[in-house]
Amino acid sequence: MRGEHHTARASLQPAFFWEFGDGYIHNYGRARADTMFPVKSLIAAWVPVAGSSDAPVMHYAPLCGIAQALTRRTMAGDVCGPDECVDLPTAIRMHTIHVAFASFEESFKGSLEVSKAADLVVLAEDLSRVPVEQLRHVGVAMTVAGGEVVYEA
Repeated sequence: MRGEHHTARASLQPAFFWEFGDGYIHNYGRARADTMFPVKSLIAAWVPVAGSSDAPVMHYAPLCGIAQALTRRTMAGDVCGPDECVDLPTAIRMHTIHVAFASFEESFKGSLEVSKAADLVVLAEDLSRVPVEQLRHVGVAMTVAGGEVVYEA
């Protein structure tokens, strides 16, 4: 993303697959459900994709969206478009820097850099070591807002 000018921005909701994926398959058919929210294809085309929950439609927690970007799994255990699954670093970028980019706020938030807002959470576990089925349940160890610790477990 850096150094390039993108005009396209996409905000997709991979978390929808958990709640609505079985309905997508039933109502729209497998072929169409497999192409919904084509995160990996858009990113391959250099479109920054922001991960969103569209709260209150889905749970607002970014870890839910991150887990679903990795699996695209439905409640019944089916997978919508496995070729559109992304890896963990990509899913994290979708829910951080790409969100800031999508809202035209990347100059002051979305990544940890000098002069940017120091709003962040420290998770209780290393996401790369947590089974994907458990990602949505990882706790928050600390929250920093405006450079100040506002929560500590």
